[in-house]
Amino acid sequence: MSRATGPAAMDSGRPAAGLPETGASKTGADRAGRLPRVLHVDETPGWRGGQQQVWSLLTGLAGRGYPAMLACRPGSELETRCKAAGIERLLLPLAGEIDAGSGFRIARFCGRGGVDILQAHTSHGLAVCLWARMCRPSLRIVAARRVDFHVG
Repeated sequence: MSRATGPAAMDSGRPAAGLPETGASKTGADRAGRLPRVLHVDETPGWRGGQQQVWSLLTGLAGRGYPAMLACRPGSELETRCKAAGIERLLLPLAGEIDAGSGFRIARFCGRGGVDILQAHTSHGLAVCLWARMCRPSLRIVAARRVDFHVG
């Protein structure tokens, strides 16, 4: 069942407001034993190696019973594949580093959905995650950097 109706729509078969209302955990599982909830962020419209890695991570997590959620652009290849696999998606414009609106929407979604961690899979995604953290300081951010040259 698709609930995506606009650029900031969540598509999971249930409204974002219906997700558990919980606070961010400090370490690992919180006092109730809940696993940390991670929202992965990737704004890339096409399909390359980085999106293959995100896809493998999301499907691997979902296959092991972990929450798997992705913030992405509507119509992107990653969004299409995640929709077919039943992975929750937060659809946003993700229009670059200065897209504070997408950051605000991510922060609002995280508050409603009990998301603890944002994982940015691109530099543009990291910038939007930083906007989200300005709105919701309890969020933790993990940034992945994929390069094909020696670092250091």
